[in-house]
Amino acid sequence: MRIERIAERFSLLSGLEGDELSKWTPLLKDAIAYVSTLLKPGVKAENHLERLESATATYAYYKWILCSEERDATSFKAGDVTVSQSHSGATADWAYQLWKQSLSEIADITVPCNFFFKGVEV
Repeated sequence: MRIERIAERFSLLSGLEGDELSKWTPLLKDAIAYVSTLLKPGVKAENHLERLESATATYAYYKWILCSEERDATSFKAGDVTVSQSHSGATADWAYQLWKQSLSEIADITVPCNFFFKGVEV
């Protein structure tokens, strides 16, 4: 997968650019490694780059939200001055749903990644 293309998509989702974006390159590389492990045996990533890169960017975005959500101040007050910040809908739940949607779009070339315990009656 092409990290530059994944970074472009990740930037669109996160709003990060330049130096701020480049700080998250290790997260993008981790996302590439993870999504690559989901491929069915015999599937060649180069035949499905667009879909895989899109899914990888949404996975990286989800992980980024998990990393950054708790650190960001939502409001700060000093005397008469109040500063507020909102994720404007980019919550961990929303990012997770976006990742799950992207995962469904590559379901034909990936192994199922959900794990279920199933009771067996004897």
